[in-house]
Amino acid sequence: MTDQAKAFDKIKGHLAKDKIVIYMKGTPQAPRCGFSAQAVSVLNAHGKPFSGYDVLSDEELWNHLDEYSGWETFPQVFVDGKLIGGCDIVTEMHQSGELKKVIEDAFATAGSGTTIK
Repeated sequence: MTDQAKAFDKIKGHLAKDKIVIYMKGTPQAPRCGFSAQAVSVLNAHGKPFSGYDVLSDEELWNHLDEYSGWETFPQVFVDGKLIGGCDIVTEMHQSGELKKVIEDAFATAGSGTTIK
C-alpha cells in the first residue's frame, strides 16, 4: 500500500467516525496558528462535538491531505464527510448562519439508522 493510500484510509476513517473534523496546526486545546484558533472558536460556538487532528505532528496528513481534499491550506473543516473550507469560509458561513444549518443537518442524520426496541 502506498503512503498516499495509507493516508487516504486514515482520513476516511476520521471522517466516518466523527460528524465534524478539523485538520489544523496544533490541537483544538492548543492551536498553533491564528487561522486554526479562529476555526476552533467558530466550531466551539456551535456546541457540537468535533475532532481535531494536528497536521504538524502527522506526516501522512501533512503530505497527503491536500491531495485528498483538493484544498492546500490549513485548517480544513469537514462536516458530515464533506469539506466545508478553511478559516475564512467557515467564519463567513458562521456569520451568515449557513454553518449552523449545515451542522444541524449533519447531526439530524446521526443515528437515523438506529432501531429502538
